[in-house]
Amino acid sequence: MLVSDAIPTAGLGDGTYRFADRVVTVERGVAFLEGTRTLAGSTLCIGDALRRVITVTGLPVGAAVRMSATAAALLLGLDDRGADPGPPRRSGRTRPRVPAGEGVPRRQGSAAGLITSSRGTEANTSATYYANLTRARFTSC
Repeated sequence: MLVSDAIPTAGLGDGTYRFADRVVTVERGVAFLEGTRTLAGSTLCIGDALRRVITVTGLPVGAAVRMSATAAALLLGLDDRGADPGPPRRSGRTRPRVPAGEGVPRRQGSAAGLITSSRGTEANTSATYYANLTRARFTSC
């Protein structure tokens, strides 16, 4: 299963950021509490983790998508959610929604474990899901 404990600075790049009652400095993708070398949390977004798992391990796209969506949904008892990459679509199961194309906003939201976009374009296959991940840089933190 792929998980991320990404903090709000994930996907924003290097710099100093304030959120909640903390000031965090991100250097080369690593977040520290300001003025210390204490880790402030992860800057790895789940979309980036998915892309990395596929690239590094050669895992089939469908299996990687199941690791990032379906497995987490099942663990939480949400067996009607998550990726269902194999046709035909099982009745009642929802698919992750992902943005498509250029100009995708950097920050995306999630609802009940599903990645959502203000564009509302739904990816119907694992291949489309992965293609969207590689074509557009977006976060699903």
